[in-house]
Amino acid sequence: MSLYRQSVMEHYSAKDSKLQLNFENGFKPVVLVKSAKVADSNKDLEEFKKYLPAINGEDIEKILNIDDKRIKKAKKWFTETKKYSYNNIADAIKREFNPDVTIRQINGEKANDTKNSQILSELNNLDLNENNVRIIFAVKMLNEGWDVLCLYDIVRLDEENKAETKTITSDIQLIGRGCRYNP
Repeated sequence: MSLYRQSVMEHYSAKDSKLQLNFENGFKPVVLVKSAKVADSNKDLEEFKKYLPAINGEDIEKILNIDDKRIKKAKKWFTETKKYSYNNIADAIKREFNPDVTIRQINGEKANDTKNSQILSELNNLDLNENNVRIIFAVKMLNEGWDVLCLYDIVRLDEENKAETKTITSDIQLIGRGCRYNP
């Protein structure tokens, strides 16, 4: 879905001079992957790094055939509007989410330790198009006060917080500003 958002935004910003954003370097939406425990976040990150290079056209075809209206819309965009093959999409995902460049991980409750403060400084200055970060794995960080325009997706991998309304509201607030600028 992140690649779909990126493709749509780049397509329409190139065609519409009324869009006031500069996308010379490409639109770079960020995905925030939230876990409840550091061990889970570490495991999720390692699984992502392991799975990403192996993704192929068959995997994309399975995903794009899921019966969901948003996925159907993305499938139509990629296969009919852009004329991409499933292998083209898999290659684009591998390129856009290259673990050597695009991933950051920030875990814990303390923003003032050296490692977290350096990562926070980078993440607080993310730009819509002038950044390499595409996916952030986080535990108990970036819950509030993080004002980044390029956050478009939050993936929750912690089962225990699924029904917690307060958590869901804070997630909505995190992505709210970016959605107002790029509906």
